[in-house]
Amino acid sequence: MNAKEYRAYREEQEYLKEKNRKITPVSAVYTAHSTITLNDDTATSKGIIRATLNGYSKLNGEIEKLRDSIHNYKANAGVAKYGDTAVQVNQKHDISDTIVTLEDRQSKFAKLVLIEMWLYDTLYHLQGLRFEDIMYIIEVYLRGRGEPSRGKTHRIIGVILEKGIDLPTVEQAKLAINENGRE
Repeated sequence: MNAKEYRAYREEQEYLKEKNRKITPVSAVYTAHSTITLNDDTATSKGIIRATLNGYSKLNGEIEKLRDSIHNYKANAGVAKYGDTAVQVNQKHDISDTIVTLEDRQSKFAKLVLIEMWLYDTLYHLQGLRFEDIMYIIEVYLRGRGEPSRGKTHRIIGVILEKGIDLPTVEQAKLAINENGRE
């Protein structure tokens, strides 16, 4: 069984496992389009916006973790070389498992980067917020550059609530990427 056959076998197993799994909601944060604008309870709306911003931060953390694991990846072929002598390592490791693992990380990384770029584009073209506030959300929450300021975040959330702006969620980005990828 070569690497292509093994990968096809693993993908088939994952597909069957996913097919048999019960469908559960991805996150408790997912809301309908009208929830924020029609809800009078501002504490709940603020919580939803904060959860959306934290979702951006978690997405960034996942991307950085995968970027580091791909960049610092070192293949282990099961043979270690000390000086001029090759020594067999006790760990049995199939090279196709290693290849499939690396390809899975790369494909997951590519999907997450597409999601990040969709969110970036959607936030960048958001109407109703000042450009400075949009760039703050993108740089601090989506890109992870710098620490979030509680005061500035509170002010931006207040403006979002006041104007009834819908922030795109990570779940919406995943749906949009999956729909565009199938066409």
